[in-house]
Amino acid sequence: MDKGSAHRAPVRKVYIAANHRNDLDFAKELMSRAEQSDLEFSVGPPRGRYAVGGPGSYALKLTVSHAINPCSHVLVVVGEQTQSDAWVDWEVDLAINLRKRLAAVYLDPNFEPPDALKFCVIELAKDRSLDSIRAAILRADRARQ
Repeated sequence: MDKGSAHRAPVRKVYIAANHRNDLDFAKELMSRAEQSDLEFSVGPPRGRYAVGGPGSYALKLTVSHAINPCSHVLVVVGEQTQSDAWVDWEVDLAINLRKRLAAVYLDPNFEPPDALKFCVIELAKDRSLDSIRAAILRADRARQ
């Protein structure tokens, strides 16, 4: 172990649950900004036209499950269409069932969260900055202890 890594904070793996049609650009931007941080973000595969319970969704659900499982946290990007996105709702439900720590960032304070997020303990980022999102993730760690 080199001297630099001895004091480095552990990497937190964070799955980003976001509306792919409207909020994927923000998720990709966040992934880019976090490249040199202690946060390792990932996002699920394109959903195409698959409905959550429709034909073809089983393989997609399995892929998303495999993406969320190794993560310690799930960050929900609450955008304009998130509240009506059944996939984001399903990802939040899965995260709860897998006992992942939850954090959220609102792209606008007037946007509505998905239903699954309304009744669980979650840490909110104060703004869209990486520092604010990181702080929410760290608070989620402390809340779980």
